[in-house]
Amino acid sequence: MFYRALDGRLMVASVRATVQGLEFALRPLFSALSSHWDRTYIPTTSPRQSAHPRPGAH
Repeated sequence: MFYRALDGRLMVASVRATVQGLEFALRPLFSALSSHWDRTYIPTTSPRQSAHPRPGAH
Protein backbone atom coordinates (compact mmCIF):
# COMPACT_ATOMS: atom_id res chain seq x y z
CA MET A 1 0.00 0.00 0.00
CA PHE A 2 2.78 2.40 0.92
CA TYR A 3 4.75 1.51 -2.18
CA ARG A 4 1.73 2.08 -4.39
CA ALA A 5 1.19 5.58 -3.01
CA LEU A 6 4.90 6.34 -3.30
CA ASP A 7 4.90 5.13 -6.89
CA GLY A 8 1.93 7.39 -7.69
CA ARG A 9 3.68 10.39 -6.17
CA LEU A 10 6.87 9.64 -8.07
CA MET A 11 4.94 9.28 -11.31
CA VAL A 12 3.19 12.63 -10.76
CA ALA A 13 6.51 14.27 -9.91
CA SER A 14 8.20 12.81 -12.99
CA VAL A 15 5.32 13.93 -15.21
CA ARG A 16 5.54 17.44 -13.79
CA ALA A 17 9.30 17.50 -14.28
CA THR A 18 8.89 16.28 -17.85
CA VAL A 19 6.30 18.96 -18.61
CA GLN A 20 8.50 21.66 -17.07
CA GLY A 21 11.51 20.38 -19.02
CA LEU A 22 9.57 20.38 -22.27
CA GLU A 23 8.28 23.88 -21.60
CA PHE A 24 11.80 25.08 -20.78
CA ALA A 25 13.17 23.43 -23.93
CA LEU A 26 10.42 24.64 -26.25
CA ARG A 27 10.21 28.23 -25.00
CA PRO A 28 13.30 29.45 -26.95
CA LEU A 29 12.04 27.59 -30.01
CA PHE A 30 8.65 29.25 -29.82
CA SER A 31 10.20 32.69 -29.25
CA ALA A 32 12.51 32.19 -32.22
CA LEU A 33 9.61 31.05 -34.37
CA SER A 34 7.47 34.01 -33.36
CA SER A 35 10.27 36.51 -34.04
CA HIS A 36 10.97 34.83 -37.39
CA TRP A 37 7.23 34.98 -38.18
CA ASP A 38 7.13 38.67 -37.26
CA ARG A 39 10.16 39.46 -39.44
CA THR A 40 8.93 37.41 -42.38
CA TYR A 41 5.20 37.91 -42.64
CA ILE A 42 4.57 41.32 -41.04
CA PRO A 43 5.91 44.19 -43.13
CA THR A 44 7.51 46.93 -41.06
CA THR A 45 7.22 49.75 -43.57
CA SER A 46 5.96 52.48 -41.25
CA PRO A 47 7.11 52.93 -37.65
CA ARG A 48 3.54 53.69 -36.59
CA GLN A 49 2.38 50.24 -37.69
CA SER A 50 1.61 47.98 -34.76
CA ALA A 51 2.67 44.36 -34.45
CA HIS A 52 -0.88 43.24 -35.29
CA PRO A 53 -2.24 45.54 -37.99
CA ARG A 54 -5.98 45.54 -38.54
CA PRO A 55 -7.09 44.53 -42.04
CA GLY A 56 -8.14 47.56 -44.05
CA ALA A 57 -6.56 50.06 -41.66
CA HIS A 58 -4.06 52.44 -43.22
